[in-house]
Amino acid sequence: MATEIFNKDTYLEENAPDTAHGTDVYDIIEKQDTSPKGKGYCYILALVDFSDLTDLTDEDQVTSAYATLEENAGLNPNHLACTWYRCMRYDWVEAEATWNIYKTGSSWTTPGASGTGTDFDDTILSDTIYPYSPSTMTFVWTITNMIKDAITLRSKVWNAVMRCTGTVAEEDWAEFDCREATGSRPFITINYTVAGVARTQVLIF
Repeated sequence: MATEIFNKDTYLEENAPDTAHGTDVYDIIEKQDTSPKGKGYCYILALVDFSDLTDLTDEDQVTSAYATLEENAGLNPNHLACTWYRCMRYDWVEAEATWNIYKTGSSWTTPGASGTGTDFDDTILSDTIYPYSPSTMTFVWTITNMIKDAITLRSKVWNAVMRCTGTVAEEDWAEFDCREATGSRPFITINYTVAGVARTQVLIF
């Protein structure tokens, strides 16, 4: 079953630290300031509220959960180690969040949502994916532990920041369709059981 609940996504750009990208068609992940993108570091923010899944009340019901994004372009993306972490700023505003702030008047502890323990939680995370060429490829992160944490402690809100590190010093970046795109929008999939019956919810960003 596919549903669209409250959601938002954007990306944060180091080389345009006061520019919000909440209405951009693509979200970009990049690890350094090199051509052709030359955006410095870029990290992706995403939030999906699944609190109206009233039959999902306990983390033990969850058997697996995944985040799926489609890459539409990239350069040496296989050199990017991309991991989702729990974003600790739940009130970030899609139309306002930039490299420097998560909403008007409120700064990240460290620019780029990089404050460990204040902006992001480095203990609640997905597995690590290395996007690769060719482009127009679908990539899936396992976020089971993140969803369980969201059910138990976060009022069923998956709030995450995709951060990356590079394996070599090259001009590495990847561009993903986001919720404003006309192509394949990102989504999360939650597989769970209710009274022993398996259910699946696909929640579109």
